[in-house]
Amino acid sequence: MKHSRPLTYSIRRNEKGAALIIGLVLLMALTVLGVSVLSTTSLEQRMAGNMTDLNLAFNAAETAGRAFATHVKNSPGELENICQGLKTASCISSNLSPDWWEIENHSWWSANAISLGSTLFVVPLEGVNEQPQMIIEHKHIPPAQSGHKYPLGGDKMIILTTRGTGASNDTEVVIQQVITKQ
Repeated sequence: MKHSRPLTYSIRRNEKGAALIIGLVLLMALTVLGVSVLSTTSLEQRMAGNMTDLNLAFNAAETAGRAFATHVKNSPGELENICQGLKTASCISSNLSPDWWEIENHSWWSANAISLGSTLFVVPLEGVNEQPQMIIEHKHIPPAQSGHKYPLGGDKMIILTTRGTGASNDTEVVIQQVITKQ
């Protein structure tokens, strides 16, 4: 009697690893997809962190501007009295070049600006790398009539420039505003 080989033996002999190759290709495709998803998620996380840092810097500069505007409003007399209560001998800057805020660096701000953490705020701002700073310019601009109920310009005007940083010194926001005292 002759023994015949089972049919499954001959089929396995003819496959030659096709299932292994297909499995490896699918595994490679899933790996590439997973790496790209992780890369995208990491990028989005950094973008959200940068946006949070920018908002923190903006809020610090804006808070400093509002605190100073309240200080000016509550200070008695003319604008010359604004230095009183700021815990600084001189607070008005002069002889600044036009667009100075675009060219001055961090060390210039540290040497010339008033830090608001020690002057206007009862409690320093938390979460920022350094307390907001300000430069006050008292400029005489000839009054110009406008549609407002008071003339703009004259001796009752301050240009306030505030600088806020985020959680790191990499993020910086500079805000300028005009404050008048009536």
